[in-house]
Amino acid sequence: MSAISASQYIPATAMSNGNGVKIAGTESGLVHFEHLSVDADFVNNLGLEIVAGRNLPVEGNENRFVLVNEIAAMSLGYDLPSEMIGQLLEVNTYEEPVEVIGIMKNACFQTPVMEEEISPLMFRN
Repeated sequence: MSAISASQYIPATAMSNGNGVKIAGTESGLVHFEHLSVDADFVNNLGLEIVAGRNLPVEGNENRFVLVNEIAAMSLGYDLPSEMIGQLLEVNTYEEPVEVIGIMKNACFQTPVMEEEISPLMFRN
């Protein structure tokens, strides 16, 4: 074994949580995002690439930060996903807004049977 990490669900097992997400302070409608609670090592251990910003923090209970994939940024109206760094998001199941600190390259996260297209995805620790 070379590395371990933690996540709420095992990828590609047809399990995840869905949340409604919108840009904080706007009247726009909610966009459905798949959501997964993970630790800071999860992205690296799965070989996912962060294309803008940075990874989730290692220390502390910094659950106010999130990573999203490129399609998530585009689904919220960003032409360049990197422009979403620092944006606050309202999530229908969170009490407080969260800040986008990183953008992940799009990757298939669910089983091919479930996911015909790559969908908006958010990681939070």
